[in-house]
Amino acid sequence: MTVRSPKKNSATQAKRIADLKTKIQDELYVNSAIDRIAMVVSRQIVETSNNSVTGNSASYL
Repeated sequence: MTVRSPKKNSATQAKRIADLKTKIQDELYVNSAIDRIAMVVSRQIVETSNNSVTGNSASYL
């Protein structure tokens, strides 16, 4: 079953795109985003490693 989100109007999408364009020009924002992504990936690696040791392996990567 596919769940679809309601369509956003073009004005809402344009504002969101403009906001994101502004954010990606901010070095602090980009660095924080990279740090958050690294944290999530690191946690998944640790969880996968722990599951492999206990026999509950789930492959994320």
